[in-house]
Amino acid sequence: MGRSAAGKLLYGYTRVPWYNYHPPLLSIRTPQQTPGGFSILVENFGQVASSATVMKIRDKRTGITGSPFAVSLPVIAPYESTRIAIGYNNMESLPALTDLEVTFE
Repeated sequence: MGRSAAGKLLYGYTRVPWYNYHPPLLSIRTPQQTPGGFSILVENFGQVASSATVMKIRDKRTGITGSPFAVSLPVIAPYESTRIAIGYNNMESLPALTDLEVTFE
Protein backbone atom coordinates (compact mmCIF):
# COMPACT_ATOMS: atom_id res chain seq x y z
CA MET A 1 0.00 0.00 0.00
CA GLY A 2 1.11 3.50 -0.65
CA ARG A 3 0.17 6.73 -2.37
CA SER A 4 0.08 7.49 -6.09
CA ALA A 5 1.62 10.62 -7.63
CA ALA A 6 -1.83 12.22 -7.35
CA GLY A 7 -1.96 11.42 -3.61
CA LYS A 8 -4.59 8.70 -3.90
CA LEU A 9 -4.36 5.37 -2.12
CA LEU A 10 -2.46 2.79 -4.16
CA TYR A 11 -2.77 -1.00 -3.72
CA GLY A 12 -0.31 -3.60 -4.92
CA TYR A 13 -0.14 -7.38 -5.11
CA THR A 14 2.67 -9.85 -5.54
CA ARG A 15 3.10 -13.58 -5.16
CA VAL A 16 5.37 -14.46 -2.29
CA PRO A 17 8.05 -17.05 -3.08
CA TRP A 18 7.60 -19.15 0.08
CA TYR A 19 3.91 -20.01 -0.45
CA ASN A 20 2.90 -23.02 -2.55
CA TYR A 21 0.05 -21.81 -4.79
CA HIS A 22 -0.45 -25.22 -6.48
CA PRO A 23 -0.30 -27.96 -3.83
CA PRO A 24 -1.15 -31.56 -4.68
CA LEU A 25 -4.76 -32.32 -3.72
CA LEU A 26 -5.05 -35.94 -2.60
CA SER A 27 -8.50 -37.45 -2.31
CA ILE A 28 -9.71 -40.95 -1.48
CA ARG A 29 -12.75 -42.86 -2.67
CA THR A 30 -14.88 -45.04 -0.42
CA PRO A 31 -12.95 -48.22 0.44
CA GLN A 32 -14.03 -51.29 -1.53
CA GLN A 33 -14.22 -54.68 0.14
CA THR A 34 -11.99 -57.34 -1.43
CA PRO A 35 -11.34 -60.97 -0.49
CA GLY A 36 -9.00 -60.78 2.50
CA GLY A 37 -9.29 -57.04 3.16
CA PHE A 38 -10.17 -53.86 1.28
CA SER A 39 -8.73 -51.45 -1.27
CA ILE A 40 -8.71 -47.67 -1.40
CA LEU A 41 -8.44 -45.54 -4.55
CA VAL A 42 -6.27 -42.45 -3.97
CA GLU A 43 -6.46 -39.65 -6.57
CA ASN A 44 -4.39 -36.50 -7.06
CA PHE A 45 -6.52 -33.60 -8.31
CA GLY A 46 -3.65 -31.10 -8.01
CA GLN A 47 -1.67 -29.53 -10.83
CA VAL A 48 1.63 -30.92 -9.51
CA ALA A 49 2.80 -34.41 -8.55
CA SER A 50 2.44 -35.40 -4.92
CA SER A 51 5.44 -36.28 -2.82
CA ALA A 52 5.78 -39.68 -1.16
CA THR A 53 3.09 -39.56 1.53
CA VAL A 54 1.99 -41.67 4.48
CA MET A 55 -1.70 -42.57 4.67
CA LYS A 56 -2.90 -43.57 8.16
CA ILE A 57 -5.98 -45.75 8.52
CA ARG A 58 -7.72 -46.19 11.85
CA ASP A 59 -10.73 -48.22 12.92
CA LYS A 60 -13.13 -45.71 14.55
CA ARG A 61 -14.70 -48.46 16.66
CA THR A 62 -11.57 -48.63 18.81
CA GLY A 63 -11.74 -44.89 19.59
CA ILE A 64 -8.66 -42.80 20.34
CA THR A 65 -6.94 -45.78 21.97
CA GLY A 66 -6.78 -47.62 18.65
CA SER A 67 -3.47 -47.16 16.92
CA PRO A 68 -3.65 -46.46 13.18
CA PHE A 69 -1.64 -48.44 10.71
CA ALA A 70 0.30 -46.58 8.07
CA VAL A 71 0.58 -47.21 4.34
CA SER A 72 3.23 -45.48 2.24
CA LEU A 73 1.84 -43.93 -0.93
CA PRO A 74 4.00 -43.58 -4.03
CA VAL A 75 4.38 -40.31 -5.91
CA ILE A 76 1.13 -39.67 -7.78
CA ALA A 77 1.27 -37.62 -10.98
CA PRO A 78 -1.23 -34.77 -11.54
CA TYR A 79 -4.75 -36.02 -12.29
CA GLU A 80 -3.66 -39.65 -11.82
CA SER A 81 -4.71 -42.26 -9.27
CA THR A 82 -3.40 -45.36 -7.52
CA ARG A 83 -5.19 -48.18 -5.75
CA ILE A 84 -3.87 -49.34 -2.38
CA ALA A 85 -4.77 -52.87 -1.24
CA ILE A 86 -4.87 -53.57 2.49
CA GLY A 87 -5.20 -57.09 3.80
CA TYR A 88 -6.47 -58.40 7.13
CA ASN A 89 -5.09 -61.57 8.76
CA ASN A 90 -8.17 -62.07 10.94
CA MET A 91 -11.33 -61.65 8.89
CA GLU A 92 -13.52 -61.58 12.03
CA SER A 93 -11.86 -58.30 13.03
CA LEU A 94 -12.45 -56.65 9.64
CA PRO A 95 -14.22 -53.34 10.34
CA ALA A 96 -17.20 -52.08 8.41
CA LEU A 97 -16.01 -49.77 5.67
CA THR A 98 -17.88 -46.88 7.29
CA ASP A 99 -15.83 -47.42 10.49
CA LEU A 100 -12.56 -46.45 8.81
CA GLU A 101 -10.91 -43.05 9.26
CA VAL A 102 -8.17 -42.12 6.77
CA THR A 103 -5.70 -39.24 7.16
CA PHE A 104 -2.64 -38.08 5.19
CA GLU A 105 0.63 -36.93 6.73
